[in-house]
Amino acid sequence: MVFLESAESNESRIVAPSRGTRPRRPPSAGYQEATMQIYRDENGELKYKYRPSNQNNMHGLSTIKPDSSPTRGKRDKIYFPEETRYNPSAPRITRPDCAKDSVFCTEDKNYPKTHIESLLEQNLQEYVDFKTEDYFTADLTQRNDIPGEESLCESYESKVYPTTGVNRDNKWLYIINQNNVTQGVRIEECRRKGQPCSLATLFPPTYVSECKQKYQYRQLLALDENGKIIKDFFMLPSCCKCYVRQN
Repeated sequence: MVFLESAESNESRIVAPSRGTRPRRPPSAGYQEATMQIYRDENGELKYKYRPSNQNNMHGLSTIKPDSSPTRGKRDKIYFPEETRYNPSAPRITRPDCAKDSVFCTEDKNYPKTHIESLLEQNLQEYVDFKTEDYFTADLTQRNDIPGEESLCESYESKVYPTTGVNRDNKWLYIINQNNVTQGVRIEECRRKGQPCSLATLFPPTYVSECKQKYQYRQLLALDENGKIIKDFFMLPSCCKCYVRQN
């Protein structure tokens, strides 16, 4: 309910009825007020802790000791427990120019060799044991294994040492290939990708053929998006197949 009260100036003002307030419970004997202090640790991360109110300044605010950390003054990001802090020395990459229409590249000009060297030095033996070298000889350059038989789609084999590639999540990552840690993998690529298969004239006239590249996944040492060494699966050319469909 609202009442109108007359004032000396013959004007009326609205007065709301007072409400009863609940009395504040008195603090216990061991109660001590405290305020939260935000500070930066030696790694530049923002932390917080509670301190007694008797250590506050005259305005009732906690004082923070100036930090001599080189990161002081920079814009900070708050990282939640499920997040991983991003390492700027290993930037995220997109499809490199050297890859062209392939799913890997052997000479990426942005390959972070110095950063990877520093990581390998920390536990070199573990990574050396993961070294990959597929078997490959010069007489395995073409898929015509049986004399007298002709492949519908010619292909050629080679051994490559990729430095970037596409993983199973369709992301481009750096693949480790340097110094004592090399990963040589055998691949097989179509000679006439997207072209009609051999002997296509022998197919029924209502059918069309095409040579298509097939792929497989190989597990290799790589650098994740946060600049750490991981094992991941990468798509690499495995063979060339002839596909026929009715037009």
